[in-house]
Amino acid sequence: MNIKFLVSLFTLLFISILFAHAQPPPPPGEGVPIDGGATLLIASGVAYGIKKFRDYTLKDDK
Repeated sequence: MNIKFLVSLFTLLFISILFAHAQPPPPPGEGVPIDGGATLLIASGVAYGIKKFRDYTLKDDK
């Protein structure tokens, strides 16, 4: 790579950093909503845990 390419790349990256803006922080007091996806994930984890526990206890009985 030649030096002109590297200088151009560095300049482009530096300029793009100057124009990058982050989102403003959310207002205080707002919680994270637990929607259907998180509830479904928790429920499936509980169901999987129950199944594994049952499989473990049935294996010990035999």
